[in-house]
Amino acid sequence: MPTPSPAYRYDLDGLRGLAIALVVAFHVFDGRVSGGVDVFLLLSGFFFLGSQMRNADRGDRSINVWHSLWRTIRRLLPSLILVVTATALGVLALAPALVNGENVAQLPASLLYVQNIVLAEQGADYAAASAEISPLQHLWSMSVQGQFYLFGILVVSVVAFILRSTHARPRVATIMAPLLVAATVSSFWYATVLHGQAQGANYYSTWSRMWELTAGGLLALAVARFTTPRFAAPVLPVLGVAMIVSTGFMFDGAAEFPGPWTLWPLGGAVLVILGGGAGFMSRILESGFMRMLGDVAYSLYLWHWPLLI
Repeated sequence: MPTPSPAYRYDLDGLRGLAIALVVAFHVFDGRVSGGVDVFLLLSGFFFLGSQMRNADRGDRSINVWHSLWRTIRRLLPSLILVVTATALGVLALAPALVNGENVAQLPASLLYVQNIVLAEQGADYAAASAEISPLQHLWSMSVQGQFYLFGILVVSVVAFILRSTHARPRVATIMAPLLVAATVSSFWYATVLHGQAQGANYYSTWSRMWELTAGGLLALAVARFTTPRFAAPVLPVLGVAMIVSTGFMFDGAAEFPGPWTLWPLGGAVLVILGGGAGFMSRILESGFMRMLGDVAYSLYLWHWPLLI
């Protein structure tokens, strides 16, 4: 039986808006990492993998890899091309001192979703905004997400193809659950080890960041099967938002994430999701302003850093 689509969670649009607002605010006013990107990664895994698995479990839906890939490219790439092009022109016109070999190499890397790999190879520790910092530095997270989306589409499609071809009874979600657990545990362990050895590379590594996204996929499976007790649901979003907002004040994210301390902002996001949209904090996240921030979160993230530089 197909996995039913969950009711739409407008409060999670607001949570996405909160995450990007924290990213921009801390970049502009404090020069620190807020944990907002980490929340964004968890939500990306929650929405993207959840959608992929639900669609694959519906026999009337296509599991063609190109179909999912093209839909994702069409949603993400046009805005990215516009920002990278405008940034390149802006640098030539307004900040020619930024024209150097490393920054030039980052242009195609950004468009091909390998910016994180190039930054790691260049030994570019994530730094606060200044006149010497790459205006494309922030696109490392877009590259991590792009690589994950490709990997997720391939894995879910292969699992669905095997099950449909063999007429096996398990659902795609049933097979994906242990795979996601293994990926989450392995990636978290890798991020913890690399944190103590090469934090610069750890910050950008797709393998280090994988657990944040796969944890979102596991959460999508969990909320489809379990309901938070009614007495606890209104409290969880309050605690969750407090944890997320406090992250930038408590931790040096560039030095700590995606190591074990990343559990603090991600744990906050998990609490908001488990709250199920209950309570006054969820009402705040569902407000028109917060949902507006959520709607423009992707574009705001793309544009804020080049303009700041």
